Amino acid sequence: MCRYWILFLFVLWMMPIKAQDNNTDTLLVVNPGARHENPKQWRLGLQSGLSYMWEDTSDEESRLINAGANPSEVDDLYNQIRRGYYLSVDAHRLFKDIWGIGIKYSLMASFAEKYVLFELDDNVNVLHTQITNRRYVNYAGVSFYIQQWFKKAEALYVYSSLSIGYAHYRNEFETDFSSSYFKSNILTTGNTIGGSFEVGLEYFPLHWISIAMGLGCFLAQFDHVDITRGPYGQEVNLLESDQRNASRMDFFVGLRFYFK
Repeated sequence: MCRYWILFLFVLWMMPIKAQDNNTDTLLVVNPGARHENPKQWRLGLQSGLSYMWEDTSDEESRLINAGANPSEVDDLYNQIRRGYYLSVDAHRLFKDIWGIGIKYSLMASFAEKYVLFELDDNVNVLHTQITNRRYVNYAGVSFYIQQWFKKAEALYVYSSLSIGYAHYRNEFETDFSSSYFKSNILTTGNTIGGSFEVGLEYFPLHWISIAMGLGCFLAQFDHVDITRGPYGQEVNLLESDQRNASRMDFFVGLRFYFK
C-alpha cells in the first residue's frame, strides 16, 4: 500500500510541470530578474525540525498493559515516542534554474523514557521500573526538485521535491522488567523502499543563499523485520495488519546554498 502512495505523490508532483507548460498567466514565474541572468548549477540544502510518526503502536501498548502496566503511563510513553527530531542533507544539480536531480539523506530520531508502575501477578506487589525506547529511521535516495518564483516578490519562491530510496528502521526497547508478555530488551530492525514529498518556501537575502521553511511527508512500511532478544535473533515476515508503518510528517527550517 505504501508503494501506491509513493506513486500517487509522484503523479501529483508532476502536475505543476504540465501546468507550467500550458499556462504562463499565473502568480508564479520561473527565472525572474537577476537570478535568471546569473543562474546557479548546484544547490546544497541543510535542514532540521520536528517529526510526528503515524506508526500504530497499539500491539506494543497492549503487551505492556497485559503485563500489568498502568494504562495512562503507557499511553504517555508512546505519545512521547511519536514525536521526534528530523535532520536532512541534500544536493541537487539544477537545470535551467527550474528543476534539478540529486541525492538526499535524512534521519528521524525519537526518544521516550518513563517510570511505569506494574501490578505483579500476585495482585499484591507492585513494581516501579524505567522503560526506555529509542527509534531511528535512516533514509537515502534519489531526489527530484522543482522551483517557481512569485512574480511580485522575486526574493521569494515556492518549491517542491520528491524522493524515492532506501529506508532503515531501528527500534530499541529497554527495561529491567520482564514477563511472559514481553522481554526486557528487544532490538527491532528492518529495511524497505521508502519515499518523501516536500513543499515549502524559500527567501533569498542574497542571490547565493536562502532561508527555507516547509512541510514534508515520509512514507515507509516494513513487511519483515529482524528481532533480537539478548543473544538470540530471528527474521519475522509480518502479516499486512502487523506491518511496521514508519510514515510521518516533518516540519522544518533550513538553509540552501547555490553555486556554479
